[in-house]
Amino acid sequence: MLVSIIIPAYNVEAYVGEALDSALAQTYRPIEIIAVDNNSTDGTLGVLQQYQMLHPKLITVLQEPKQGAPAARNLGLKHAKGEWLQFLDADDILLPEKIERQVGLVSFFFENENRLLAIVTGAYLFEKINGQRVKYNSSERIWRGLISGSAGITSANLFKKESVSLAGQWDESLCSSQEYNLMYRILTMGYLGCSYNACLTIVRQRANSISTSTLFNTKLEASYFRLSVCKDLKNLDKGKWPDGVDVSFLNQMIVKQISVVGLFNHSESLALYRSFFGKTKVSLTLPVFSRSFIIGYQWFGFKFGVLMYSLFYQLRRLLKLELA
Repeated sequence: MLVSIIIPAYNVEAYVGEALDSALAQTYRPIEIIAVDNNSTDGTLGVLQQYQMLHPKLITVLQEPKQGAPAARNLGLKHAKGEWLQFLDADDILLPEKIERQVGLVSFFFENENRLLAIVTGAYLFEKINGQRVKYNSSERIWRGLISGSAGITSANLFKKESVSLAGQWDESLCSSQEYNLMYRILTMGYLGCSYNACLTIVRQRANSISTSTLFNTKLEASYFRLSVCKDLKNLDKGKWPDGVDVSFLNQMIVKQISVVGLFNHSESLALYRSFFGKTKVSLTLPVFSRSFIIGYQWFGFKFGVLMYSLFYQLRRLLKLELA
């Protein structure tokens, strides 16, 4: 089973060599590597071409004039011959057994006649600029992960090519939550996902990278996306809700995402809360809420809870900036 590793690259001259080395070091074979330069203005294209010269049978270099990682990934997708796809951001690193282990899980599902599997999500290590690493697990139930933001990340996941193509490829209009948007479209077509929760990917934080945008915009856009998924599910008959999603979980996730919106736009978050719940108060039992929000919400309602959350959030940011 051929796996295509697609690497979009924009101004990553100092990083992309490590990403390519990690792709070449995969214990799984057969693989092909498709590196797509995305209008780089540094020496990125030269690095890609040097690797292509050294590994002409494994590496293909393409150029995508339209700016943005989704466009670069879609060009790689058009040229990919693999049945499964590994999208690797150029500043991330795959551990040597990453693809082998996830393909092994795919083979297990297929041997048990479950050929609707189209996504394998994975845990990953997030490496901050200061070198500190934080582990992010992937939810064992992909729909819960999709709503809560714990369904892996682009480089940590594996995709079936057929499902990506049928779902309409990557949405080139999006700046964030691109992989979650793609996974949602795949899952609504009836495909399935599973999780491999070993950390086999290192996602590195880097200023102005192709895989990260402004922190605030990313956080806000992710919340809007998750709210749209929650709204779609609430409009379905409960008997059609996916495994792992129930009323309690869904309502709490809605409150969580609305509270994040409140960090940026207090009045809009209040309007969103009323549109979902009116004056009803939701019982908060999941460990995803800040203590400041829970105290304010339980005693005085959403309006005061989100105000306290916003104040404490800004205070923490100020303290971190001053300590730095």
